[in-house]
Amino acid sequence: MSSRPSKSNTGAGKSSGPGGDGARPKKRPAGPYDEPCPSRFIKPARKPRLPPWLPRAGLDSELEQDSVLLRAANNFYPEGDGEGNCSQYPPLMQADSWTRGVPYRDSYDHTGPSDSIGNCYTVATKTMRLRNMPPKKREPPKLFGPIGPNGELQFPPLKPWAERERERLQEERKGSSRNKLQKGLVRLEDLVSGAYDKRKADEAAAKQRRLEKKRQEKEAADLFAKETLRRKLASLEFEEPRDPDDQKKEMLAITEEEHYRFLDPEDLKRVEYYLTVVSI
Repeated sequence: MSSRPSKSNTGAGKSSGPGGDGARPKKRPAGPYDEPCPSRFIKPARKPRLPPWLPRAGLDSELEQDSVLLRAANNFYPEGDGEGNCSQYPPLMQADSWTRGVPYRDSYDHTGPSDSIGNCYTVATKTMRLRNMPPKKREPPKLFGPIGPNGELQFPPLKPWAERERERLQEERKGSSRNKLQKGLVRLEDLVSGAYDKRKADEAAAKQRRLEKKRQEKEAADLFAKETLRRKLASLEFEEPRDPDDQKKEMLAITEEEHYRFLDPEDLKRVEYYLTVVSI
């Protein structure tokens, strides 16, 4: 008969065996900064995912300027001479002309301040020009009915504009026919109050003004005809050669006048751009 092993032998076998409790790693006691064990009934809070780091836009001196790609995307001057075929200012001459002597402002691509407003929203609006767009005709507001312009009830209700205008014209015709007299007749109240004399004086002054205006228009027409004839004859006659000293004096006067003219800082930037960037 086999006998059962003793407790001491069993305990010794457990502790000495490779799979005993002594081989298990002991837990380190929780420190003061360790997070508590989350409960299985409460979902742990998810931390938001941080966005990736933004790429460097450029040097510190270049951060205030737009990138080449942005300037090319917002380019209103496809013939620009700057970096990326785009420039802050329009070119001086057209690039598609044979002689390269046609100004850019005479081309169809040139847009003024009013034409360039709203042209960057869609591609189709870049070809629109303000001079080719007819003005939008708006209907007059309908201010008739029981509700007024401020949304308040009004009594009596206002009639439509056409009906009100027709009634006003009828009242004017009635008043003019009532005050109209036969030729040669004068009211006694007008003679007493002096309205008749005043009306006659106003008519005489108006007639005098009309005659004076006609005379001035005739004089202006004669003067314009003489000036036109003089210019035509001057263009036909031969111009005598001028003294070089007189030509120099005239050019110096024009240059001095330009020097004394006020220059805006934006004008100086544009002049510097055309002198440094544009290749002539």
